[in-house]
Amino acid sequence: MASVIIREKDYTESTAYEPTDSIVYVPGMPGEDCEDASALVNNPILYSNVEDFEKAVGSKPKILEGSEEEQVLQCDKSYVIAKQLLGLGMKVLYEVVSTVDDLTVAATTRDELINRLSDETHWAKLYDRALYNPRFLTSGGYESIWAVENAETGETTYINAIAQLMLQCASFTAAEDGINHRGRGDCVALIDHAITLTDVDDIATLINGALGSAGALGTFGSAFTPWCSHSLTVSTGYTSPDDSVAGTWALPGSFTYLVAYAASVSNNPTWYAAAGVTRGAATTLVKPLVEFGERAAASLQSREDGFIAVNPICKIVPYGYRVYGNRTLRQNGLNNKSNLVATSFLNIRNLVSDIKKTSFAACRRMAFEQNTDVLWSNLKAQIVPLLDRMQTGNGIEGYKILRVPTNEKAKVIGKIRIIPIEAVEDFDITIELVDSLEIETESE
Repeated sequence: MASVIIREKDYTESTAYEPTDSIVYVPGMPGEDCEDASALVNNPILYSNVEDFEKAVGSKPKILEGSEEEQVLQCDKSYVIAKQLLGLGMKVLYEVVSTVDDLTVAATTRDELINRLSDETHWAKLYDRALYNPRFLTSGGYESIWAVENAETGETTYINAIAQLMLQCASFTAAEDGINHRGRGDCVALIDHAITLTDVDDIATLINGALGSAGALGTFGSAFTPWCSHSLTVSTGYTSPDDSVAGTWALPGSFTYLVAYAASVSNNPTWYAAAGVTRGAATTLVKPLVEFGERAAASLQSREDGFIAVNPICKIVPYGYRVYGNRTLRQNGLNNKSNLVATSFLNIRNLVSDIKKTSFAACRRMAFEQNTDVLWSNLKAQIVPLLDRMQTGNGIEGYKILRVPTNEKAKVIGKIRIIPIEAVEDFDITIELVDSLEIETESE
């Protein structure tokens, strides 16, 4: 009997969207028992688990200089933060920071580390999107802005070099030739103040005084307050507490956000706000070092022109302590735009970062292909799955990908237009007392 055989083989490549890795850049020191720190100095290395981190960096954080009874209080908290984030499932790009005098020797004191982070050349290497792919930039367990008051004149000087360099690295500035650009444009700089700063007004004054000149760079940054006590789920090799809550570690506000973010992305898309009652809980949080409530939150999130918002970690009755802010460092009134716009929101910044990272990978993949309509179709095919998922996942209302005509040789120009969906901040509910209920329908 005659037969007909029809087979099927699938040689296509999947273009389904895979969540972009949530990589956190942490600069710090080698562990106390690190065997070869010289191989790590000035060399950002990506770690995905605690075991590899301990093998390379060491199993205990370095003890900083100080008296014997103060030693545990002065452990390198960058190490503590990196190890804890790895234990929560995040990936960490950890760099052992050098001294300024000798770039081949690891920093061993706080001042050495701070001085190095204040040097532009330290951050320049992270501009390279082909080598490094962080979503968040941090200054580790150290503040990136602070204020110094002149005892004689009473004048305040804001020290913001580290924060400014972090924002420059996170943002993107295209040169006239379109090649020698500065910065990344696809990540967020998380800015921290000193542990000693606890007053709401002082915090707002510092952020606005130190970063008020950042301009558009602020849309690539965010700040959280106050420092908080955390119970570590990953051993550091030390058991003594370093604050008033027994058995806990005092860590900067950005760490509390990252813990909440790690929990959020385990169940939600990266473009959902890691804030509020549902997604603003940090699993390791014991309590903030100073307790903020609704009034403090409102003060830190003012919308007056020229004001930069700070995201508070505060007590929300009856739910407990939560990250209760979702703002970037965008200055209200910037470019004559008052109140809030899309780049005022941190979750929108994370959403746009996803699009940029996916687009970068797609363009790199299609480089040196023939410049035809097929190339454009294949390029879009690498990006559309992400945009479709964002649309069905309540990240955007819609999108359009456009090819822009150009006479330039060997060049493709395109535009991706999106309608972002912002996370709700305000509610306006009216309770009406009436004698009878009128038949009304809800407004759309």
